[in-house]
Formats: sequence, structure tokens, C-alpha cells
Amino acid sequence: MAPWVTRDGFIAETAVRLDKLQALIDTFTAEFCTSRETLEQVRQDMRQLQRERSFEESLRNSREMKLDEITRTVRDLKDRLNAIEGTPAALGGLTYKNFQSVDAKLQELSLANERMTRLGRNIVRAAAVMSTSVVVFAAALVTRLI
Repeated sequence: MAPWVTRDGFIAETAVRLDKLQALIDTFTAEFCTSRETLEQVRQDMRQLQRERSFEESLRNSREMKLDEITRTVRDLKDRLNAIEGTPAALGGLTYKNFQSVDAKLQELSLANERMTRLGRNIVRAAAVMSTSVVVFAAALVTRLI
């Protein structure tokens, strides 16, 4: 009977150890599943962060491109304006330094031109009246002398 008891004790002890090992395996399996879910969540979070970072970078690049375009446009306009008005250093000796003063002077010259045109018409009228009166006076003088 002793060999059976020793054998039964060994089997019972092995069964207990196998049960504990199975419980440990179940615990590790559960922890592994939890770890896998956590890892998948971390991966999704990383993908989301990468998408957000890409979006922010594209926005930043877009802003920088727009700023560069605006800077180029402003430089181009400044160069064109300098070509029209001259450089700021050359403006020191000019009387008319901006478009408003040039426009005011052009209006003043336009008014003077209109006055001169009216005066020229009045002179032509006066000359016509005078020449007509000379012709009439000459005709009257010729009719008296005859």
C-alpha cells in the first residue's frame, strides 16, 4: 500500500502544481490580451498623433508658402513703385514726391490749359469782330468815296 500512497501523493501534488501552472497561464494570457489591447490603443494613438502632426506641418508649410508669396508680391510691388517714382534717395531733390502731389499739379495745369483755350477762342472772336468791323469800315469808306 505504501507505494500507492506515495504515488497518489505525487499525482495529487503534480495535479495541484499543474492547476497552479494553468492558473498562472490563464493569468498571463489575460494580461497578454490586455497588453495587446493596450498596445493596439497606443498604436492607434500614435497614428492619430502622426496624422495630427502631418496636418499641423502641412498647415505650417501652407502658411510659410503664403507668407513667402506675400513677401515676393510686396517686393515686386515695391520694385515697380521704385521704378515709377524712383528710389527713396532720388526723391530728396524732387518737388513732387508722391502721386497725390503729381495729381494736384496735373489738375492745376489742366485748369490753366482750359483758361488758355478759352482765352485763345476769345482772341479769335475778337480778331473776327475786329476784322469784320475793319471790312465794314472799309466798305463804308469806299462807298462814301465813290
